[in-house]
Amino acid sequence: LVEPNVLVKCRKCDVDLVQSVLPSCIATVQKATGLTCSAKLDTQNFLPESCCGGVEVSVNDGRIRVINTLEARLDQVAEKLLPKIREQIFGVNKNRKFCS
Repeated sequence: LVEPNVLVKCRKCDVDLVQSVLPSCIATVQKATGLTCSAKLDTQNFLPESCCGGVEVSVNDGRIRVINTLEARLDQVAEKLLPKIREQIFGVNKNRKFCS
């Protein structure tokens, strides 16, 4: 996500932690991209307390969103491992031409 201004959303209980690491995150992005950027913490809207942690970064009023929560990461891992899980449960499909 290479945008000049982003909005960061976190859980209400993580606000202090996110505020403390935000300047170093901005510096890391600026060093990696060479672009000037800014990030603002959303203090009006929070991730639900049932969320296990992480942040949601958005730009353009939420039109572009990067969801980096534990649940989103676990969903990505589960989707990536689904072919292996299917193979372990049902065995190798001999009719399958491509393995993804």
